[in-house]
Amino acid sequence: STITIGCLCGIASSAFQSIGLTLQRKAHILAQSEDQLFIDDLETQPTSKPSNHRKLWIYGLLLFLAANIFGSSVQISTLPLIILSPLQATGLVFNSICASIIINESFTKLSAYGTALVALGATLIASSVIPEPNHTLAVLIRLLHRPQFIIWFVLSLIIVAFLLFAAFWLEKNQNYIALSSSSVSIITGILYGAASSVLSAHALLFAKSAVEVLIRSVLDNDNQFRLLQAWLLPAAFLFLAVTQIYLLNMGLRYCSTSVLYPLVFGCYNLVVIVDGVIYYDQFQRLNWERLLLIISGASVLLVGVTMLSLRL
Repeated sequence: STITIGCLCGIASSAFQSIGLTLQRKAHILAQSEDQLFIDDLETQPTSKPSNHRKLWIYGLLLFLAANIFGSSVQISTLPLIILSPLQATGLVFNSICASIIINESFTKLSAYGTALVALGATLIASSVIPEPNHTLAVLIRLLHRPQFIIWFVLSLIIVAFLLFAAFWLEKNQNYIALSSSSVSIITGILYGAASSVLSAHALLFAKSAVEVLIRSVLDNDNQFRLLQAWLLPAAFLFLAVTQIYLLNMGLRYCSTSVLYPLVFGCYNLVVIVDGVIYYDQFQRLNWERLLLIISGASVLLVGVTMLSLRL
């Protein structure tokens, strides 16, 4: 019964999350179309509201947040990873359906093939996750201070900074690039989405660490949140979570959810794997079978996202 509840909650959460993202994308499209109407007709007074001031965008954001917070909490507490990993891929199906119904994007054979490949790739990547027991605050602090994790974390932030710089440069110089405006928009959205997925994976790592401290505090009857270091974990999670939601919305301004959602989903799973391996020092447990799953999943995922991009 617990697994049944978790699966039903996971499916409902994926559906509402896809609807929320698509509603936000719809608000961005409406704002852009009104801006273009004003540009084409100089006699028209500007009446366009920013997309984040529209009720449609606000409803979409609230729906997305509710699906993530409540849905993820129930799924993590009720489902084993072998069920949770492929279940999350159902969001890709709902995303394609919502894009076709809400923003009238055509659902072609490339849509079906691309969605199926992304779902397969993400499932292969997620299946290689190595489970870890709960740790005390002292152990977590020691893991955070390991040189390997610090180097990886700083390197990932440099990658995020590079992605954001590239997206900003494309925004400012799109008129001088030998590509169509739609292609530049898709690339810009993908850059923002990739940056968002990296921060989202890091946010999950800090959230999991904060939950571990809470569990140990309750089970051991030893309140570890009396120490400042314990509060830094949820603080880091909140900062990264808010930042990644902002970057995801920047991506939605330029790119369709049918491309952005699969990309973010796949990159997120890939960075979660790397975070877990480095943070928990799992190199000795990373066998060839898991490496093959990661490489195969990433390759299939890349092909799927490419097919979805070519469709537009």
